[in-house]
Amino acid sequence: MRFYLPAPSSVATMADAMGDHMGPLLLLAAHRQCALGLQDQDLAPFPVPHVGPWVAIIGDDPPWADGARGPGAFHAGSLDALMGAAYDVSIISRSEIVPDIYDRAAALAMAGHSSVIIETLAQHEIAWAALVREAAPGKLSFIACDLPAGWA
Repeated sequence: MRFYLPAPSSVATMADAMGDHMGPLLLLAAHRQCALGLQDQDLAPFPVPHVGPWVAIIGDDPPWADGARGPGAFHAGSLDALMGAAYDVSIISRSEIVPDIYDRAAALAMAGHSSVIIETLAQHEIAWAALVREAAPGKLSFIACDLPAGWA
């Protein structure tokens, strides 16, 4: 897991590169109000923060087509430990960014709570939800997904 503790002067540049939705979390990390960790697909064990608050983003949505592979693309024991250590977990399986989920994670961090945001694609939403429900019962707060055509 890569942890980000940017200098306050670099937050705007990093938010431009990572997306405006990351601005509030980068700002909190820059002012040492929370740790911000990003974990890409990797089967190697990764560290779970022991001091909070922190926000961990699981990136199961790489930019290449059909790049999402679900929970099986990550170290299972590390995922279980991360979910168990979190206060709150959200899953985003939409085709677009959902800024409210990131804003909520920032608000939770400001209140002293740690959270996980899982970024994935629709075909892995059920597998991620099952993993969270098993590893961290009661901690899955939101699943942001695309509605099938005609449901809106």
